[in-house]
Amino acid sequence: MSGDPRPDSIILWTRINDSKALRTGRDVKVQLQVSSDKDFATVIVNSEITASADYDHTLKVRVTNLDAASTYYYRFIYKSATSNTGRFKTAPASNADTSVKFAYVSCQDFIGRYYNTYLPLLEQAQLDTVDFIVHLGDYIYETTGDSSFQATGGERDITFTDTAGALKLGSGDKTFYAAQSLDNYRELYKNYRTDTVLQQIQENYAFIAIWDDHEFSDDSWQNHATYLDGAKDEANSTRKRNSERAYFEFMPIDHERVASDSHSTASDGSLSISEDQLFPNSKIYRNFRFGQHLNLTLADFRSQRPDHLIPEEAFPASIVMDESAVASVTATLVAAGKMSAQQQAGFKAAMAPYMTGTQLKNLSSTLYNNLLYALSLSYSLSAQEMCVELNGDSSMQFAIKALSGNIDMNFLNTYIIVGKMGLDPIDTTGLPKGLSYFLMGKTNLFGSLGSRYFVVKDTFDVYAFYKNYRGSETLPADMPYNTEQFAYLTNAVVSDDASWQVFGSSVSMSPLVMDLRPQAYGRPALADFNAAYGQLDAMLDSSVPSPFNQRFYLNVDHWDGLPLAKQTLISTFAQKGNVVTIAGDIHSHYASKLADGVFDLTTSSISSGTFGSYLDDGLTSLLSSAGMSAEQQQSVAALSSYYDLLIQNSSRDAANNPVVRTAKTREHGIAIATAGAAQFKVEFLNLPTELDGVKYVTSSLYDQKQTVLDTISQYSHTYLINKDEADFAS
Repeated sequence: MSGDPRPDSIILWTRINDSKALRTGRDVKVQLQVSSDKDFATVIVNSEITASADYDHTLKVRVTNLDAASTYYYRFIYKSATSNTGRFKTAPASNADTSVKFAYVSCQDFIGRYYNTYLPLLEQAQLDTVDFIVHLGDYIYETTGDSSFQATGGERDITFTDTAGALKLGSGDKTFYAAQSLDNYRELYKNYRTDTVLQQIQENYAFIAIWDDHEFSDDSWQNHATYLDGAKDEANSTRKRNSERAYFEFMPIDHERVASDSHSTASDGSLSISEDQLFPNSKIYRNFRFGQHLNLTLADFRSQRPDHLIPEEAFPASIVMDESAVASVTATLVAAGKMSAQQQAGFKAAMAPYMTGTQLKNLSSTLYNNLLYALSLSYSLSAQEMCVELNGDSSMQFAIKALSGNIDMNFLNTYIIVGKMGLDPIDTTGLPKGLSYFLMGKTNLFGSLGSRYFVVKDTFDVYAFYKNYRGSETLPADMPYNTEQFAYLTNAVVSDDASWQVFGSSVSMSPLVMDLRPQAYGRPALADFNAAYGQLDAMLDSSVPSPFNQRFYLNVDHWDGLPLAKQTLISTFAQKGNVVTIAGDIHSHYASKLADGVFDLTTSSISSGTFGSYLDDGLTSLLSSAGMSAEQQQSVAALSSYYDLLIQNSSRDAANNPVVRTAKTREHGIAIATAGAAQFKVEFLNLPTELDGVKYVTSSLYDQKQTVLDTISQYSHTYLINKDEADFAS
C-alpha cells in the first residue's frame, strides 16, 4: 500500500506475516525495491529495512527525492517471498498546469459485506487516469457482530483472538464484541486486508486517508464511546490510543510529518510511533497541493470535538433554558436578523410550563415521593434494557437529580403523572415557560433518539446558540477543531491560490433535515418543488400528527449538531470561493450548494448499510415509543418512500432555493472528481443494495464485474461546477 503522495515523496507500506518471529519478539529485515518501470529494469531504491515486532511487523517507509508527476513501481522482498508489485503516482509540481483526477470513498464494513463498489476503479480507463484515492474514514468497523447492522456466521465474519481484551456488549443471542485492545484493532485491519479487491485497489492507487469514528468507536467524540448512551461513562484513553496506534501502523499516513512537520530520523526512512503522537496529541489534519488546480485539505472531526449537545442520559423533562434565557436569546437572534419577531412569538408560545422540584414537593410530599419511585423504576428498567448497571449513582439518585431542577410539566403530566401513575394532571396555569429536552425530541432515557438522531431543528438551533455563542471575536464553543487545527485548516484553504480548494471532512456538511410541518406552519409546498410528488403535500398536511409535524435534524452527530461552527466554516469558505467540501460517513450521497462558491459533494458507503435503512429503523423506534395508533403509525411510516425528496425540499436558502440539490439515501457508491482550470467535475458511481434478486453488497460479485458495471451505469450521477459561477453548472 502507498499513501500521502507529494511531488517528491511517498509513504510505502507492507506487513510481514512471520508468526514465529512475532512469537519470539524478533525484528525482521525486509528488502524494498522502487523502480520507474514495472519490470524493475532500473531500480532507484534497493534498501534493507527493519520491520519491528513492536509494530506487529508492519512497515512504513518514506521514500524521497522522487520526480513530480511520475509513476513508480515498488515491491517488498522477505526471504524467498516477493510481494505483489505496487504502483503510485507522485503529485505534480505546484506550478504544473494539469488537471487532477481522484476518487474519494468511505465506510467499508467487512462483516457480511463485499467491496463490489470498488470494481469500477479496476477498469483500465480508471487505472490510467485516476491519480490517487482519498479515504474519508470508517476504513474498519470496530465491532465484529453487532446484529443491528452487521451479519454474522458467514465467511465475512471476524472473531477476536483476544476476546478477553475486547468490549463485550449486548446480551444473550445479541451479544457482540467491540475492539479494545491493540491486538483487537490490529486483527481488524489484517482481516479486512484479506479481501482481494481491496488488495488490488491498494496496490494500484496511493491513498490519502483520515479517520472518522469507527476506526475507534461509533459516534465517538475525543476518547468517549457512546454504546451505552450515558448509562455508563465510556471515556477510555487507553482504548483510544490503541486504535490510533493500529491506524498509524496499518495506514500509509505520514504521521511523523503531520506531528512535527519534519522527516523521520531513521536512517532507513522507516517511520516510528511514539506515545506523544497519540491521543490527546494525535494529529492527522494535513494539506496537499496538486499542480495549479487542486489544493486538498483534510480535517480531523473526531479527536477534539465536543460532546453531543443533548446528553443521551438526559431526563426529557429537564428545562435547559428558563423563561428569562428564552427571552434573552430570542431577542439576540431577532436583533441579529436570525429570527423574525413573529417567529420569536411563536417560539415563546411553544415553550413548556415548568415547576421546580421544590415546588412539586411542596404541593404534596406523597406525590413527590411517588414521582421519585416512578422515575427510579424508569431509570432501572432503561438500564436493564441497555444490559448495564447504572454508572456510579443508583436509579433513585438519578431520579433525585432529575427532579432537582426546573421540570417540564407537560411532559411530567402526560407521560408520568397521568401515563404511568394514573393520577389527575397538575394545573399549569400561570407557570413560567421554558425549553426542555423533550421539546428538542428527547423522549427516552439512555437513548440516541432525540440526542444524536431525529432532533427537532428549530428548538435545537436556539439551544445550540444559547450554549455555544461566544461573540464575534472568538470561535464558537461547538467548534470540533481546537484553535491550532482551525487556524491550520482555514489558512491552508484561504491562503492558497489553486483553482479549486477541496476540504475533506469525514462527516457531511450537507444539511440533513426532514420538514414534516404542514404548509400553514412554513413548509415549502412540495408541488412547487417537484410536481410529480404533489400528492405528498396532502399526506404531510393531514396525516402527520403532533409531535412529528416539525422540522427534524436527522443526525446531529454530524455538522448539523454543531450549527455555529458549521456556519463559521462555511462563511470562511465563502470569502474564498471555489471551495468544494467532500465527505462520507452518512452512507448516502448529497450534492448541495452551501453558499455562493461553496459546495458539498458527499459520497455514500462502499459497503455499509444505507442511511435509508437506518432511517427506517429510527422511524420505527419513534413510532413505537410515541403511543400512536396503528393508523397513525402507518401514515407516518409511508413517508419512508419519500426520504430523498423530503431531504431535498427541507433546507432552503434566503431566496427559497433548495440547498440540497440531490439526495440518494438508499444507494452505495464511490465518487470520482476531476479538478481542472475552469471546471470541477464529480461523478458518483452508485449501486443499490439489491436489484432484481442480485445482492450487490452482501454477496461477492468479483467474478461478475460486468454485472456490477452495467448496474452502476444506471445509477451514476455527474455534477459540474464552473469556476467563478455561483451554482452547479448541471
